[in-house]
Amino acid sequence: LEALATVSNMSRQDVISHLSILESRGFIVRKTAVQLESQLEDSEDSTYVFAHDQIRESAYDILDQETKVQVHYDIGQRLLKTVLPSLQGSQSYFNTANHL
Repeated sequence: LEALATVSNMSRQDVISHLSILESRGFIVRKTAVQLESQLEDSEDSTYVFAHDQIRESAYDILDQETKVQVHYDIGQRLLKTVLPSLQGSQSYFNTANHL
């Protein structure tokens, strides 16, 4: 949730509120650490996934090409400023670069 709050430029509480709405409408599904068979730093934290790939694809397809480019650039810039310095040598360098 912290990463999503960072890239969306929203507070954690606002992100949770928006995700709750999407979850109640069936667009996304919350996966807990047990369901993911991994440990999350915050045991109350969750990972959200789209309920179906077509939902994700449709949401992305709504955006025109110029908007997609700008959104990816903005995400990459926010990650560079907030997340990247603490991730030296990790796969996250590539994840950030994909947005730029």
